[in-house]
Amino acid sequence: MCLSGGVALHSVMNARLLKDGPFDDVFMQPAVGDAGNALGAALHVWHAATGKPRTFEMEHAVRSPR
Repeated sequence: MCLSGGVALHSVMNARLLKDGPFDDVFMQPAVGDAGNALGAALHVWHAATGKPRTFEMEHAVRSPR
């Protein structure tokens, strides 16, 4: 699971997701504030400039079943 934004700063929730959740790995994007916008823009430009496709594209946002 990948988390970003202000919710990714909640360390207790993150630990609980890793320990008790259905996920093998939990990744917290380190630039959770406005800096994340610049990171996303830089990644977009890198893919566009190099012509390399993204390896993952989210098709929908659905909560994982428990």
